[in-house]
Formats: sequence, structure tokens, C-alpha cells
Amino acid sequence: DGLQALERIRAFDANARVVMLTGHGSIELAVQAMRAGSVDFLTKPVLASSLEALVGRWVAGHGDYVNPSSPSFFAPLV
Repeated sequence: DGLQALERIRAFDANARVVMLTGHGSIELAVQAMRAGSVDFLTKPVLASSLEALVGRWVAGHGDYVNPSSPSFFAPLV
């Protein structure tokens, strides 16, 4: 279960940035994941380039987290 895994990861490292990726997403599940500490919730299929850009921003430390659903997230990729 992904939510259980998320809770275990967050218990081990409260600062871990976890993105939930599922093939069976719902609004209810997304809300549960975000409340449990997920920084984002993506449904399959997801473009590898979008996921790479999301992780790249965290690794590079370019400011605050930017939601990939926002139009400005993809601006640098165009």
C-alpha cells in the first residue's frame, strides 16, 4: 500500500520529499497522500521529462517547491 509506505518513509525521515505515483488515482487518495506528507501526487502515465524536471528542481535547490500542474512549471521545458 502506497500510503503505508509514505507513512513509513516520513517516520524515518520527516524531511523526505515523496512523490506518490499511481495508476489508480482518485481525488480522495490524492488528498490522503498530501495530508500524509507527500509533496505531489501523480497519475500514470507521467512523462519522464516532467518527473525529471520536478526532481531536478529539488536537487538543484531552486527555491520553493513548484507544483508541476501550474503552467509556469513547464515554461522552461518549452
